[in-house]
Amino acid sequence: MSMAMPEDDSLLAQFTWPLDAWVRGFSLRITDAAGMPLAPLPLHHFNVVNYDRRELMYPFVQRLMSFSKETDAVALPATVGSPLTAGQHLGFYVMWRNESGRPMDGLYLTMTMRWMPMRRSASPMTVFPFHVDVHHVVLGYDTFDVPPGGCIQTAEFSVPTDGHLLAAGGHLHDHGVSLRLEDATTHAALVVLMARRDARGAVLGVSRKLLGVWTPGPHLRANRRYRLVVTYDNPTSDTARAAMGILAGLFAPDDPSRWPAIEPGNAEWQLELARLGVGSAKHQSVLP
Repeated sequence: MSMAMPEDDSLLAQFTWPLDAWVRGFSLRITDAAGMPLAPLPLHHFNVVNYDRRELMYPFVQRLMSFSKETDAVALPATVGSPLTAGQHLGFYVMWRNESGRPMDGLYLTMTMRWMPMRRSASPMTVFPFHVDVHHVVLGYDTFDVPPGGCIQTAEFSVPTDGHLLAAGGHLHDHGVSLRLEDATTHAALVVLMARRDARGAVLGVSRKLLGVWTPGPHLRANRRYRLVVTYDNPTSDTARAAMGILAGLFAPDDPSRWPAIEPGNAEWQLELARLGVGSAKHQSVLP
């Protein structure tokens, strides 16, 4: 399969999920024409979206799974799972980033999902993906510039329903230092994630935290203000362009039935469907 390297999301596939199941993990593998795995992965991100459920924080299609070049495989314990029901509509999207300095053709992408069938006698705790973008722009570019010396970006938000944050990871670009989630009223830190960088400041990965292993994890209360703080350190004399800061994780709602519902008439929802290629006649059949 020959793939170009565009600078925007490309639709790879859309399909109907076939059974009731709990999703418990995922991994991503990209190989060249000879079947050899590539590292680092030649992508900015890869998303699996669920067109039939919205995000917690934003009125957008839910990102069921997200990968970047620094994302490791995820395997959840059998005690938690994200539900998928038969008939829900999923899509795969990728934004490629070729940093090798040479053309890449004949690439193969393999995404593996870990799941278990739903059984009444063994129901795990319901969890859903959670993400907050420090520079969220409605259907615009969520990147920002980092001047020489660095900068701190912040964003305040509230969640629409109570729940526990069970795990956290993040996404930073080169020269990124940390992501911090704090209570906006008390300034108490709830989660701090650090970037792992090389001598040039290139981000090799971002730390992960399992917050719900020995404790229930931070309890986020509906309508309480929280703050995401993203720190960048730019030791060069040039402005670093297109930085990002995203906190991602797993959110266990106290009452899953209170997850915010899709608003079909919401202008942002309709605009994103069009951007994802399901607002056109070509893909009308994807949605019920």
